[in-house]
Amino acid sequence: MPLTADIIHHNSLGTQEIRFIRDFLPGQRFRGPGAPLKWIYQYRNGRSQEWNSFYGFDADFEFLEPDFKVMSHFTSTSPEAPQSYTVLALRFLRGEVPVGEDGEKDYSVAKVVGKVMLVNGDLKRNVTGKTELIKRCETEPERVAALREYFGIELTENEALGIRGWVSELRRDK
Repeated sequence: MPLTADIIHHNSLGTQEIRFIRDFLPGQRFRGPGAPLKWIYQYRNGRSQEWNSFYGFDADFEFLEPDFKVMSHFTSTSPEAPQSYTVLALRFLRGEVPVGEDGEKDYSVAKVVGKVMLVNGDLKRNVTGKTELIKRCETEPERVAALREYFGIELTENEALGIRGWVSELRRDK
C-alpha cells in the first residue's frame, strides 16, 4: 500500500476499507504551529461505518535494532500491554464473489469475504461489514472447543492446560 494520505483502498476483506491519513496522534503533546503530523493507518468495515485508527507512526524517525528489542520486551512482558493478556486467533473466510448484474457467481477464484476472530473468550464473525458475536466462551474447555471448531486448531491436553495460572486464562470466578 503506497504511503499516500487519504486514498481509500479495498483490501479484499469483504466490505473493509483501509487508508492512511496525516493527523496528530491521540495524546500527542506538541500540536501547535509547526508540530509534526503523524501517519495513521485506519480501517472501517463498510462505507457507512466510522474510521478506526489502528496504528500511528512517523515515517521520518529511524528505529534501530535496540529500539525494536525494547519494544518487543515491553509488549511481551508488561501487564499494561494487551499482547501480554489477550488471546487472539483470526481466520479469514474465503468464498465466491458475485459478478455481473445477474448475480452470477465466479467459482473459479475464491476471495476473502470476511473473518472469524477469537478475542479472549469472544468468538466473532464479520462477513457483511458488521461484526457479530457468535459465542462467548466462559471457560478454557469452551475456548479450546472453539479453537478446534472455528480455527482447526487441535490442542493436546498438555497444551490446553498450559494457560493455567496466566492472566489470560478464562475462569468463571474472574
